[in-house]
Amino acid sequence: MKYSTLISASLLLAAAPALAAPAASNSDDHAVKPITANPARRVRRAVPSALDADDPENNYVVVMAANENRPWPEIFDEMGFNTSDTTLRAQEALDYSFGKQVGEIRTFGTSMRAFTMRLHESEAEAMGDADNIRIIEKDSIVDIPAIIPATVGPQQMTADSFSFEPAQVPAAPPARTRMWGMLGIDRLWRRQTQGQVTQQASAPWNLARVSTGQNRVVPNGRRVGGLGFRFQFDSTAGSGVDVYMLDTGMNVRHQDFGGRARTVFSAFNDDGRDNEGHGTHTAGTVGSRTFGVAKNVNLLNVKVLEPRGRGSFAAVLQGIDASIQRHNQRKGQAGFQGSIISMSLGGRGTPQSMLMMLQKATQAGVHVSVAAGNDNTDACGFNPAAFSRQIPIITVGATDVNDNKASFSNFGSCVDIHAPGTQVLSTWNNGPQGTNVIQGTSMACPAVSGLIADMLVKNPNLRLNPAGMKQLLLSRGNRVRIAGSRGGEIMLSNGLRATA
Repeated sequence: MKYSTLISASLLLAAAPALAAPAASNSDDHAVKPITANPARRVRRAVPSALDADDPENNYVVVMAANENRPWPEIFDEMGFNTSDTTLRAQEALDYSFGKQVGEIRTFGTSMRAFTMRLHESEAEAMGDADNIRIIEKDSIVDIPAIIPATVGPQQMTADSFSFEPAQVPAAPPARTRMWGMLGIDRLWRRQTQGQVTQQASAPWNLARVSTGQNRVVPNGRRVGGLGFRFQFDSTAGSGVDVYMLDTGMNVRHQDFGGRARTVFSAFNDDGRDNEGHGTHTAGTVGSRTFGVAKNVNLLNVKVLEPRGRGSFAAVLQGIDASIQRHNQRKGQAGFQGSIISMSLGGRGTPQSMLMMLQKATQAGVHVSVAAGNDNTDACGFNPAAFSRQIPIITVGATDVNDNKASFSNFGSCVDIHAPGTQVLSTWNNGPQGTNVIQGTSMACPAVSGLIADMLVKNPNLRLNPAGMKQLLLSRGNRVRIAGSRGGEIMLSNGLRATA
């Protein structure tokens, strides 16, 4: 079956304008080489054609059939193109949508073979008839969907902005019952008595909500968007887990990452620095010391979006492919506990190439968390959120401090779970101590990614089982009424019952 659709990708947040500050990158022993290590080629039509305005040009993503293993020059020669070696950066792919005639293509993929190419619609239709092509889809770019800024601007951490202490050990529970064991209360009590549970006395509200069970967070005069809330977590959360952050880049030298952040891929052939801030913020919610759910994870920067938060759909596919490649290198190594792809981005439509690439990820044993989107409409009309009903990825909606659906959050049957997504404080790109408060389903998604990392350490049998992990995560969540959600009425929970 052949597919042809229009694709777009964007960040899923509401943010104040970022202060663009350079963020240096760490090297990685297992770094994935830029996809342009595969030959990119300049294509010249062998025979000029009389095409007019009724036959517009677009950039296309072309996925080859599974049995197409020939060298790229042979494939392109068969298509009737002359080729010569060149290099194409992702920024040039972005320029396709803004009228720059670069006339180049780019091959990529280890999980599936694909290339991007500028074609007239008639040429794309003809190419789609070829037996060795499985999917051909249009690529496009959109801007960040601005909603409501949640802060006046980026800030800096203070030396006393975090405080940790042992969690109070509860009294021994009553005599063991079968239900007690089924609910996991015995394991929870053992963790607490063995000193594995730690309390953070100066946490942001979104973390506190993860450990308050059925009870919503009551500010009681505390500033939502600040610190001062209590969060209980397992001291081993995320150890040995790799989280691939597909985003705008990352300020890997931020002190709150504790040296656990590094760049492993950039679609832009740069050092992965975050000139927008969004990628650093989402990484902080996953695993930073002060603002993170899983404070021991490896934060891996996979830069697929450019400074203004726009992204080529093809670049996102390349980022997923690079993550799968590194996961396959890592999964046999000592101390490896699992891989997670965290995607706080998306676009309209349901592109089959995105579905195929994410299916490749889950089949390889990679866990995937994605944002539901910020259009206050049915999430089933957006990718990758819509694919949660077809493959075991987790689509995350956003809630506010009152446990209501955030006004901007998408909703519906494709949403699996909700997590806090308004007035979220986390790391930022303006230096080693930068912070910012922003909001969006982009902020809810990484909380789920962090909790998956926590649960992978406790459930090593699910290390390569995304379907089993999704089932466990949803079963451990709190079933609460989330006004306006129209689906996914489960609140993210780490199983603790702390007082915020």
